Amino acid sequence: MLRRVSWILLSLVAVAGCGGGDGQVKIALDSDFAGYASWKSVYLGDNALAGHPAGPRTGFLNLSAPPGATTYPVGTIIVKQIETAGSTDQTGWDLFGMVKRGGGYNQGFALDWEYFILKLNADSVPVIAARGIAPADATDGGADHGYGSGADGQTCNACHGTLGTEAHDHMLSPLLYPGAL
Repeated sequence: MLRRVSWILLSLVAVAGCGGGDGQVKIALDSDFAGYASWKSVYLGDNALAGHPAGPRTGFLNLSAPPGATTYPVGTIIVKQIETAGSTDQTGWDLFGMVKRGGGYNQGFALDWEYFILKLNADSVPVIAARGIAPADATDGGADHGYGSGADGQTCNACHGTLGTEAHDHMLSPLLYPGAL
């Protein structure tokens, strides 16, 4: 019994040590995205962007960065909702997420950020379809629609992880820069 308790305590210490400077790590679950439509939001336009389909885009943010901050805190979740032109069927809309995971995740690119492809179910509740540093849409036969990790090689890091994006915590729209909302 003592051996088991010791092993559990050592495991917890090892996991806690895998975090960033403050040890915080956020592993997002479906439930973390559930209320995204009620979060702070900003209209991001409707022009087609590299790696994303055309259509009206809205960004939703669960946490704001403190005034004057240049990065978001661990646990920040950003959802980008892209409405399919002329469609009121939300289950067909494109949803992308970024979660400030922490722990040094995605080193060399968008440090500490994990990417998500989300789908709305019939009850308009978001579920994780794919996640990671280069998620591909497994719910659509592995198709990446140009925004996952597919045959074309386009990944989220191709834009969010490029040199210079770290100045605004890998946000591409000034409307989503830390401290903007």
